[in-house]
Amino acid sequence: MTGQQQERTRRRLRLIRWATILDLILLVVLVSASLGGKREIVRLVGPLHGINFLLLLAMVGTGTIDGLWGWWFPLVVLLTTGSPGALLGEWIIGRRMMVQQVTSHDDAASERDEDDPPLSETREDHLGK
Repeated sequence: MTGQQQERTRRRLRLIRWATILDLILLVVLVSASLGGKREIVRLVGPLHGINFLLLLAMVGTGTIDGLWGWWFPLVVLLTTGSPGALLGEWIIGRRMMVQQVTSHDDAASERDEDDPPLSETREDHLGK
């Protein structure tokens, strides 16, 4: 994954995180209002929560179609009904990107090391051996 692809993925994951936070807030308000018997709030927040869930699912699905991650991410979001799966998927993808970045950095460092002669050879060359 190139630096540009990683930045694109990070931006998309940030949007998903904000949609997930909104989903969690709406869920807490919805459950609280439902348990408190406040039907007016439930009638208002229920559809907002549903629309936000569909938006979250669409965002994750679009990222899959764009090749940013696999089909497991929208499936997890769907099966966990939103927020838990989105948070888990975001965490997994973030960890994978971090490992990939460290690995690519280590590979680049080892390539540089292979191009440079060892210090002992450099000393011998300077000593005329």
